[in-house]
Amino acid sequence: MKSTLILTALWLIGAASKEMRMRSRPKSESNELNNMCDLKASDGKNIRCFCVQERYPVSTAECWIFGPIVDEHFMWRLIVSSQPFLTEFNLMTSNQTRFIPSHFFEHMLFLKNFSVSLALLERLEKFAFGNSTSLESLKLAKNQIEHLDQFSLSQLTRLKHLDLQKNRIRTIKRFVFFNTTELKYIRLNSNNIIKVEDKAFESMGNVLEMDLSDNYLCDINNLTFFGLSKLKVIDLSANRIIKLESSVFSEMWDVEELYLEDNHIEFISNRAFDGLRFLKTLSLGNNRLSRIPSGLLTSVFTLVNLDVSNNRLETLVFDSIEQFYNNLLRNGTIQLKAAIDPRNLTNSNPPLAKPTISNPK
Repeated sequence: MKSTLILTALWLIGAASKEMRMRSRPKSESNELNNMCDLKASDGKNIRCFCVQERYPVSTAECWIFGPIVDEHFMWRLIVSSQPFLTEFNLMTSNQTRFIPSHFFEHMLFLKNFSVSLALLERLEKFAFGNSTSLESLKLAKNQIEHLDQFSLSQLTRLKHLDLQKNRIRTIKRFVFFNTTELKYIRLNSNNIIKVEDKAFESMGNVLEMDLSDNYLCDINNLTFFGLSKLKVIDLSANRIIKLESSVFSEMWDVEELYLEDNHIEFISNRAFDGLRFLKTLSLGNNRLSRIPSGLLTSVFTLVNLDVSNNRLETLVFDSIEQFYNNLLRNGTIQLKAAIDPRNLTNSNPPLAKPTISNPK
């Protein structure tokens, strides 16, 4: 009887001691939370998540990171384990997150739209997004990205929209976008891009619109745009391009809108726009052109909007616009502003009627 009482007392003491230890021990994150939707900044984790719907499974969620994360893998593991059926996930980081684990995308098999902004990513490493076969839209604007390693954005076989604007990217290397054949829209504007390696876009044969404006590009050639055979719109404005060599845009034979304003263009080869059979809008405003070469647009019959305003032109020879004159006469415009006197539209055989001249404010 005494031995039984002694054993019982010892058991009670041990149980009480164990309970005290459990209370004093900080709970692990995996035990403390089972759902990413329960993450609140007040929990001391500097993370707050919002889920569009409370019931399982959640399809759309957004997380904010307000400070350093002690365990940088914790949040990603919790998302994978609690909400693996997310189709849209947005991350706002307040300059805290320095990397995104590639294994996260390997487990998120239904994720279609992913965005992260205000992070300190600096570099996207090889296969940064785990060769995701579900991602369709990837927005990485405003993350201070400087380097895109080769294959960093490759094998994203369903990706259609890619936004890399307002980072610090300096070079677009070849094979960065390897096997992104479904990509339709890409934004690379407002970076520090000084060089695009030859054939860097060769795997992007279905891209329709590309924005490379507000960068530091100086030299471009026909291999710069190699593979962009279905491109409709390209914006190269606000760069530092000095000249346009022969057939520089020959790979983009379907392009309809070409924006080259606000560069330093002084020279254009009379064969620069060869092959642009569907070109409708050409903007060359705010450059340093002193002349438009005769025959420059000989192979372009669809042009209806031409902007050569704010250059150093004194005379525009009619021969240089003769082939698309009828289009301009019906519904097109030539934007000249004060850079050229419209009366100085000359030709050895003057036209019977003058094209429409617009002088926008």
